[in-house]
Amino acid sequence: MRNLVDSFVGRSLSRRDFVQSLAAIGVSASGIAATVRSAEAVTTGSLGVGREITGTGGELMVEQMKAAGVRYMFTNPGSFEVGLFDAFLDQPMQLIMGLHEGVVISMADGYNKVTGEPAFVNVHVIAGTAQSAGQMYNSSRDGSALVVTAGLLDNERGDDDVLLGARPGFDQKEVNRQFTKISWECHDPAGLPTMLRRAFKVAATAPGGPVYLAVPDHVLEEQNVRGTVFPREAFMIPDEIPPNPDDVDHVARLLLEARAPVLLLGDEVSRAGAQAEVFELAELLQIPVADQGLPAFHNFPRQDPLFMGRHSSTGKDLVVYAGATDTSTGSDPSDATVVCIGLNTAAMGTTRPFDLAIVANVKLTLRALIDSVKS
Repeated sequence: MRNLVDSFVGRSLSRRDFVQSLAAIGVSASGIAATVRSAEAVTTGSLGVGREITGTGGELMVEQMKAAGVRYMFTNPGSFEVGLFDAFLDQPMQLIMGLHEGVVISMADGYNKVTGEPAFVNVHVIAGTAQSAGQMYNSSRDGSALVVTAGLLDNERGDDDVLLGARPGFDQKEVNRQFTKISWECHDPAGLPTMLRRAFKVAATAPGGPVYLAVPDHVLEEQNVRGTVFPREAFMIPDEIPPNPDDVDHVARLLLEARAPVLLLGDEVSRAGAQAEVFELAELLQIPVADQGLPAFHNFPRQDPLFMGRHSSTGKDLVVYAGATDTSTGSDPSDATVVCIGLNTAAMGTTRPFDLAIVANVKLTLRALIDSVKS
């Protein structure tokens, strides 16, 4: 037992071989699980300190997935992703299979909306990539953080006219580039951990959205690859950014002095868990509330007398966008004061000018506004 643990901690024994060796010497299933957890805790290392891993490209990918906090892999699998699925066996993560890539993306999108965690997806080469595009469009519009990976038959390595590969002269990553924040390919197995970390960071950083990473089968299956894996705290950017207190007091005065204000809500409200703050602020000042655009979430009680439904700022002298996008129909009155609150700077001032933009966490900003108004 001691020799097995030493070999696993010393990286000379893979996780799968460690599990199989423990079973071979008669360790029970619960004992194996406890031993593996303890040994993995030793190998995790300190925050910001990477772990050197040697294995196949797929094994490096799986180790970085675990370090990023992945619990589920949503997939419609294919044979060219075998290097990933081989490495996924006996791991503390669950595979959830759908029978079509559109369904798989929808499941992952729902997981992100409910949990707030980036969802991990794997689809099958060029055909699966194309079939997932419709739902990736929806995820892109909703700002859902999805890390979408795919197998890849490399048409720039050997024959350029391969079955289930991009057509000659084209590449796979272009198929859904317009529905992603970044879309690229990995042709170096040692770079897989780095590229996967970038994928999680980009997908989850406001404004959230899908990213796409295609990996050739030979990269996933290459042996004896060395790479460095980091814990999620070392690359995931926190979004608990507080507002400038002077800006908060200024908006509080605007709210108190406005004759006809309106709160326009977007999905950053729900993603930040700020529904209670919106409700408290609206009730406190009896401000009408409206949806802006076509939200994915119900950010305010639909039956509340203050709820106006879709965007309407007609006759208003103060318009406060709380986590809202800048793409709905209609326009704000030319003499209205416009305030934008949120982390999505791309949604501020794109089609309408503003008087003040507070780039901060919506929940923290609304809580500070409530406190300022009460003071």
